[in-house]
Amino acid sequence: MGQKHQTPLIGEAQTHRQHYVPCFFLEEFADDKDRFAVLRDGHVCGNVKPQTVGFQKNLYETPVTPDARDGMMLDPNAIEKTLGDIENHLAHEYRRILEETVTMRPSDGNSERIDRICDISSLFIAFLIARSPKYLNKTVPEQRRNILEHMRQHGLGTSEELARLLSETTGEDTGDRPLLPEQIADHLAKLFTVVPFAAGAVNSSAMMEMAQTLRNKCSFLFLTTCENHPFIGLSAPYITADGTDPTLVFPLSSRVCMICTADGQHTFRKQSINNRELRMMNRLLLNADINGFKFCEREDYLQSIP
Repeated sequence: MGQKHQTPLIGEAQTHRQHYVPCFFLEEFADDKDRFAVLRDGHVCGNVKPQTVGFQKNLYETPVTPDARDGMMLDPNAIEKTLGDIENHLAHEYRRILEETVTMRPSDGNSERIDRICDISSLFIAFLIARSPKYLNKTVPEQRRNILEHMRQHGLGTSEELARLLSETTGEDTGDRPLLPEQIADHLAKLFTVVPFAAGAVNSSAMMEMAQTLRNKCSFLFLTTCENHPFIGLSAPYITADGTDPTLVFPLSSRVCMICTADGQHTFRKQSINNRELRMMNRLLLNADINGFKFCEREDYLQSIP
């Protein structure tokens, strides 16, 4: 009887370019040649492939040792592969709601369609935030401390205890590389933050709390524009509190822009906008203070809005 193949706990990452902005989302802002322009740090670069932006080297990897001297990682590419599986499913649903939003009439009261549009868009926003470098830098350290404390409470606070557990459960031997509890906790903190279902507690995760807050406390306005007159895209949601209620503004594609206002009214509106209104929105997006970059199929839109 053959042995079941098992991915080693320690190895080299095969994929180093790890996207924190999903490619399927970026592609919604590209032209018919799969290119767009990018504005970053005040500079505009044209003719850019969506796949070449929105990534960071080894973003979701944890080295076996803090100095990462030999390039060996814990559970290499596990998060990246899981994200790929999620994106394959989410991309289909995402494109579906974009098409429904563009084609639906402003007076359409189909509750099932509206619920689907609001649910998927809210989940996508939370998914985008939770996998970003800024969010990981903010949340992972505390998660790591909590996990490390739990490990110690359950007799897994030393390299020897971890090596014994690994040997008993998988038969794997790490050789002369000790398993450091701090590095194991770091990997698990990233895993549970970016793909919370790995912890078996999706509904109580920070990601789902973000999605549910948007879904349950906000009113939704979806603006649509016509082809060749696109919205400027953002790599991160823009949140403004200039008015009474905090408002999140985020284009979902070149033709669809979502605006969520935390007013507790739970309303839904779809509105097609004209060129003057599009210029106003793009001026807001161009000047939005976000920690990231902006992009558009029209390079001139990133230079200035007339």
